[in-house]
Amino acid sequence: VPAAASVRGTRAVLGVAAAAALVLTAGLLLAAIPDPNPNYNRSASDSTTRCTRNDAQCFLRLEDELGRPPDGRYEPPKGRSVLGSSGRRDAWESAARRGAQRPVAGFGFATESRAFVDRLYSFQGGVPENSFIGVFLQLGVLGAALLVGLLGSLLAAAARALRTVERDARPLAAACAAVLLAGLALALTQSYLYAAGNTATLSMWICAFLVTSLQAGRATG
Repeated sequence: VPAAASVRGTRAVLGVAAAAALVLTAGLLLAAIPDPNPNYNRSASDSTTRCTRNDAQCFLRLEDELGRPPDGRYEPPKGRSVLGSSGRRDAWESAARRGAQRPVAGFGFATESRAFVDRLYSFQGGVPENSFIGVFLQLGVLGAALLVGLLGSLLAAAARALRTVERDARPLAAACAAVLLAGLALALTQSYLYAAGNTATLSMWICAFLVTSLQAGRATG
């Protein structure tokens, strides 16, 4: 009986690994399409509105100021790569420098889109797309430290829950822990951990506190 259970457990692990590999492969294939249109040759400064000679935004957009090709010449779109940052690395550096202007308490909560100014040709977005840098920008070092401490305690609670909860509760604990880990990975490339109304935000925090409650229930029981 133990041998049969071990075989079933091994098959289940292999099945989950195979499913994860298929999902990853599908994601990589989807990320490769659509390819940039090779026939597109319009300048980034083209506008559908009427421009005047004194309207600099029509000829050199603020969001294209840094890293713009010399003389504003057209450059064909670059294909995306699996490990490419889509300009996020430059945005993170820019946001970090901006946050360093008020490093202790930041610019205030919910000011991320106003404190961060996209002047990067390689990046398109109104926020730096990194939850930790976003918190640093809004709440400074103190806020970022509190967030990291909270997430660290949740991870520790999830690890304890996986080891100590009852057998019938382990699938739920494992699912919640997986959502927490995936949410933290996503936080490295998206400013979403504090986005009220975002379904991904809600899912991550519900699972994070649910796995903590499983551990707490085990401790009190």
